[in-house]
Amino acid sequence: MRTVSFRDPDGFIFPLDEKICRVVSVEAAGRLLSYLDKAECRSLIEQGKLVWTKRASAETAAGVLESGDPQIEDRKTRSSVEVLEHENVWFPSYPTEWPAGMLREAALTTLDLTQALLPCGLGLKDATPWNVLFRGPRPVWVDTLSLEERDPGDSIWLPLAQFLETFLYPLWIAQRSAIAPHELFLLHRNGVPVEIAWKSLGITGRLRPAAFHWLTLPHLLARLAPKPKYSKDRKLSDPSSAREVLRRMFASLRRAVEKTTPHSSTATHWNDYSVKCHYEERDRQLKRDFVHGVLKTWKCGRVLDIGCNDGEYSEMAARLGHEVVAVDADAGVIHRLWLRSCEHDLAILPLIGNVANPTPGSGWRNAESKSFLARCVGRFDGVMALALLHHLTITERVPLAMVLDLIAGFTRHSAIVEYVSPDDPMYQQLLRGRDHLHRGDSRHAFEAAAQQRFEIAASLPLPANRRFLYHLVRKGK
Repeated sequence: MRTVSFRDPDGFIFPLDEKICRVVSVEAAGRLLSYLDKAECRSLIEQGKLVWTKRASAETAAGVLESGDPQIEDRKTRSSVEVLEHENVWFPSYPTEWPAGMLREAALTTLDLTQALLPCGLGLKDATPWNVLFRGPRPVWVDTLSLEERDPGDSIWLPLAQFLETFLYPLWIAQRSAIAPHELFLLHRNGVPVEIAWKSLGITGRLRPAAFHWLTLPHLLARLAPKPKYSKDRKLSDPSSAREVLRRMFASLRRAVEKTTPHSSTATHWNDYSVKCHYEERDRQLKRDFVHGVLKTWKCGRVLDIGCNDGEYSEMAARLGHEVVAVDADAGVIHRLWLRSCEHDLAILPLIGNVANPTPGSGWRNAESKSFLARCVGRFDGVMALALLHHLTITERVPLAMVLDLIAGFTRHSAIVEYVSPDDPMYQQLLRGRDHLHRGDSRHAFEAAAQQRFEIAASLPLPANRRFLYHLVRKGK
């Protein structure tokens, strides 16, 4: 099933090659383009907070409309349709992969839009992190069809509950427990229900001023009385008063979000990895020089750093002009790498993930949000797998051939892979006496397996001959 965006009755997303198209009714297309032509929306696009949108070229529109997709054919039988093209954020990521700081930034971007759109009579009909993607470390709102004309006298923001459950409640829970937001979204794709947030925060958490206002009071009132039905007739006679009510609400939400500053100093397993790893300083410098030399030979492109640890090599690649997706299972190091990427304006998208247990697809038929592996296949010009192989083959018990197949499937051209021999202290530490399971592990066995998929362009044994670096080029490239 190709089209997986279907929840908005006005239109749906349809990818065509490297273009992101949206099939919409003619009426919806006209409304949207008129909204985006307003000065406030143009400013948001210029600031990078909203993706650009335009009418698709005749060639692109024909490619979409003549694709034979059932959803398009069904829409064409019911109404006249038009094809729009959106900016393509080349690697989509989701809340199930973001550290708390990225979720917080996505929340602030959502509020930026609501506040900027208020003066021109527009609003958002959705307020969920699933409508936000990241260009490198910076968030951008991608669901332009969420823009709608606001009733001037209406002081009620219908997506408020959605905003609380998908942004504020997960951030509060993360501050007061060991449960990170990305873990919450794996359980609650549509956000944390108010009842669970209530139980999770405890008595002291519920009584904090912001939580009392946005969680405790609504929860208690809901228990005392049935939920009132929303009526569009309930509106203020003065539009300026309605705008002021909304403005104050958005400002209050912003203050609540800003106070959820994630903890960035928490010690984690991979904190300061580059300094505390099993390398002598000379070996560490040789490794840096080798990786830097290989990265310089790659044309500026897209690089995946699997098991990025503290992100030293992701930063190296970004400073050489590559766009980097950096992945590690340690949420703490990913959060700190995101902070550094923002501070130094590096084209790095740091994501929480474990390739041995990757983020699954989710939503309708597990296809609304693609799995991490599906998003990676054939998307990268180069892949780095440094100090990773032995963790997968020993700790995760994944056969070497399968790991190399995974890397070959991700890269269109090259890879840098580090092989750790059985003589290495870290290898022995991970082995824990299970020597009989890895009797055939050797450098020669690794090279033989690698050469079934790659050409070995260069290699470097580190002085102690316990670790070896390889520059691999996919065969046929």
